[in-house]
Amino acid sequence: MQHSSSMTQIAAPTAQRHHRDISSASSGRSMLDPYHWLRDDTRSSPVVLQYLKDENSYAEHYLEALDPLIDSLVSDVDQHLPAVELSLHSLQGGYIYYHKRAAGEGYWTLYRRHLQQQPAAASNASNTGTMTADEALTADKQHVVVTQSFAEAVQQAVAEAVSAANAGADASCQFLSINSSSHLATGASSSQSQEQIVLDENLLAQNHTYWDVSSFEVSSDGRLVAFAVDTVGNESYDLQVLDIATQQPLLAAAVPGCAGQLVWWGNSSDTLLYVAEDMSATDRSKLLVKVLRLQQQQPEQQQQAQHTQQPAYGTSSGVIYKPSAEETELSIKMTHDKQFILLTSRLGGATQVQALATSYPINLTAYPTNSD
Repeated sequence: MQHSSSMTQIAAPTAQRHHRDISSASSGRSMLDPYHWLRDDTRSSPVVLQYLKDENSYAEHYLEALDPLIDSLVSDVDQHLPAVELSLHSLQGGYIYYHKRAAGEGYWTLYRRHLQQQPAAASNASNTGTMTADEALTADKQHVVVTQSFAEAVQQAVAEAVSAANAGADASCQFLSINSSSHLATGASSSQSQEQIVLDENLLAQNHTYWDVSSFEVSSDGRLVAFAVDTVGNESYDLQVLDIATQQPLLAAAVPGCAGQLVWWGNSSDTLLYVAEDMSATDRSKLLVKVLRLQQQQPEQQQQAQHTQQPAYGTSSGVIYKPSAEETELSIKMTHDKQFILLTSRLGGATQVQALATSYPINLTAYPTNSD
């Protein structure tokens, strides 16, 4: 690769070495980090910011000769992209969810459509509610047929949406039009519901120079969506909750220090569990499991909130699980039946899994809490 003389005259910046002892008492490891000074979680250190600026300037000059090739490759890729990009779909709580991104948009928008499945034909069961063996077998076969027909209908609808997008048409008017009687004659059907925005990242990211949503979760009743977003670039996320119908935030201020994972507590729409950074630890890998409870304000507070255009919700929170010093890689996950939340961590050379039953309410008075 050949470069112009102006590029070769620019010296590459060199990071200075300042040894710092970052030995860990919990792990028993002794280590010196000569580049620890480059860590700037607040993105406010003048020395670090200047060094990064020098690195970027050097990279831009060094790669300047490749700009025509880069532009050509980008143009070629753009020509092969559909006018509207569609993600794979997922089914949850009577809705089908999917992401869509139009040409020129930097982020995805999460949409959903309401989906209804008609019950299978009633069996000839007696008034006592019991079934004969033949009736049970017939009902089971009907359920299988309904499930297969429903899946085929969804698959065809997605294929039609992709074709429409590739043709440059408005995919939203084609996506999931699956009320065809030929596909749904056995009982599965879709209402002619309108496409609804769940999470518009392009709108939310307008006032930020950096935007990365690590995860999102829709509440069981379909009213709320909680998401964790990094607006700095340091992989430390803020937790926010939106009312899907109004697209308004429910928290007056996003909750900082989220590690990116969150789940609703079973079928609850007012209690969230999330993995959080342990702010009292010097090691960012030390995590906690916290609970956040949404509390709707009193009528007089709601009126004041509407007048000041502030969210009409308060919060209370607490630490529900603090791992031992030896535990690492803490994560949480909801089971498919929403009966348990699994806390997984590494302990020595083994994986430890603990189950929290969501049938029991969380008593915040049992944990250190704070209210907003």
